[in-house]
Amino acid sequence: MPKPRIDARALARIAGVGVGTLNVWIARDLVPGVDTGTQGRARLFDLDSAIHIAIMTALVRQGYAAPGASDVAFSLRQGGWDRRGKVLIVRTGASQGHLFTSQEAPSLTALERELEHRAVKPDVFTIVAIDDIFERVRKAFMQSASLQKSDHQT
Repeated sequence: MPKPRIDARALARIAGVGVGTLNVWIARDLVPGVDTGTQGRARLFDLDSAIHIAIMTALVRQGYAAPGASDVAFSLRQGGWDRRGKVLIVRTGASQGHLFTSQEAPSLTALERELEHRAVKPDVFTIVAIDDIFERVRKAFMQSASLQKSDHQT
């Protein structure tokens, strides 16, 4: 059975990003597994790509550059979206970004304890609620895929 897929317009709506921005990210090779494709043909996206793009969008809205946001999404994607109950803490600063995961959103005290053992302490960090993004995107993706499938069958 083929994996469900959605078109760029539906994905842009779900992720909250413009279709033009989405196309630029693809042209810059920031979305793994999605190529520029053939001109005039609809580009279709699977759920993994949709989640990747939604995480990128969330980070870009917080001021992260698209390449760094893509690196973070890719790192999390490598571990599999099924690692539920995790949040992502992203460190930025003078050195290259670093991420680590935690079973749950840490309290500030727990975060301070975790960071005090690091050689380089972050100047800035962001906590991304992966579960929330995953569930929101999965639900909207499945609705869109179902609608697009029924549109093609009529």
